[in-house]
Amino acid sequence: MKQTQTSSDTRAAQVVAELAASGSRITVRAVRERAQVGMATALAAVREHEEATRTERPRPEIPNQVLGVVAGVLWREAIDAARAENAADVAGWTARLDAAEAATEDATTEVLKLENDLQVRVDELTQSAARLQEITAEAAKLRGQLAAAEQATQDVLAKARESDKTAALAEQRAEAAEKHAAELQNNFSALLAQIGKQGK
Repeated sequence: MKQTQTSSDTRAAQVVAELAASGSRITVRAVRERAQVGMATALAAVREHEEATRTERPRPEIPNQVLGVVAGVLWREAIDAARAENAADVAGWTARLDAAEAATEDATTEVLKLENDLQVRVDELTQSAARLQEITAEAAKLRGQLAAAEQATQDVLAKARESDKTAALAEQRAEAAEKHAAELQNNFSALLAQIGKQGK
C-alpha cells in the first residue's frame, strides 16, 4: 500500500511539473485526471507546487465568491471520487458475495449428494439386516427341527433296543416251553409204555 501511494505521489508531481513547464493552468482536476490519482494526492501535489513557487509578495485574500466556486468544484470532485471508490468497493464486495453464494450452492449440492448416498447405503444395510434376521430365524427353526429329529431317532433306537430285548426274552421263553413240552411228551410216552406193560 505504501509503494502504491509513493508511486501516485510521483506521478502527480510529474504531471504538475509538466503543466508548469508548458505554462498550462495547474488544477487539482487536471492533475488527478492526467496522473490517474485520487483527489487527496492531486491536491497535495498542487499545494506542494504552490508552496515551492510562492514569492515573498503577500497574496490577496480569495474572494468569497471565488472561494465558494472553488469549494463547490472541489466538493463535487470529492463526491465523484468518493462515489467512484465506493462503486469499486461495492463491485468488489458484490463479486465476493457472488463467489460465496456460488461456493455455498456447490457445498449444498455436495452435501445433498452425500446425504442421498448415505440414505441409499442405510437402506441397503437395513435390507441386509432384515434378510439376516430372516436367515437367523430360518436357521433357528432348522436347528429345532434337527433337534426334534435327533430326539425321535434316539426314541426309535431306544424302542428298537427294547424290542430286541423283548424278542430275545420271548425266544428264551419259547425255547423253555418247547423243552418243557418235550419233557411232558417224553413223560407221557413213558407213562403209556408203563400202562401197556401192566395190561399184559
